[in-house]
Amino acid sequence: MRTSAEMFALFTRIARSDERIRAATLEGSRVNSSVPPDAWQDYDAAFLVTDVESFTRSEAWLEAFGDVVFLQKPEAMELFPPDFPARWFYYLMLFSDGTKIDLTLVPDTDAAEYARQDPLIRVLLDKDGVCADIKEPFDERFWIQKPRPAYVGDCANEFFFACTYAARGLLRNELLFANWMFEQILRVELLRMLGYAAGARNGFPLNTGKHDKWLLPLSVGKRTRSAV
Repeated sequence: MRTSAEMFALFTRIARSDERIRAATLEGSRVNSSVPPDAWQDYDAAFLVTDVESFTRSEAWLEAFGDVVFLQKPEAMELFPPDFPARWFYYLMLFSDGTKIDLTLVPDTDAAEYARQDPLIRVLLDKDGVCADIKEPFDERFWIQKPRPAYVGDCANEFFFACTYAARGLLRNELLFANWMFEQILRVELLRMLGYAAGARNGFPLNTGKHDKWLLPLSVGKRTRSAV
């Protein structure tokens, strides 16, 4: 697997060699100082370009990133609606050496909008200063804040009320319905309440990490707030 230094250099080299690419950035856990780096992290990158369509006409240019063994293009799929503006285009790529890149093509005219959508962005290359609005990466937006008393009551109310629906599904042998209630409501509210409890124990605001991946350690013992 290629090293992070090799990959950062690759992104920069590709961006420098193509006049259509006006800026290159890195996003997500790779720029989050709270996240301990490991070999399984994706590379969430973005190119701000003058003409997105000129890239999407062919996939040949992706060969510069390496030997692609699996490719997904969410904006080109019919079953799943896109999550982001239609002008943007995504390539989710897995390479033969195990490296995974999630690459976003963003019109350079959308630079301000792009800067607002994620607080975890680091600029690798900016040819025209279009990324001037991008600040230093920070993850505080995702931390659990001290809840109002009403929030705690509402969370408990939602959980226990939804339990009745799940129980009804089980009694009717509607297992998929009961499972949906658990996954979509009960699990969500349980994790919310556990986050509140961990914050009360460790102090607010509290960072439990992406999808609460460090919630359990925080629930049983104290951990540095800035750790993810």
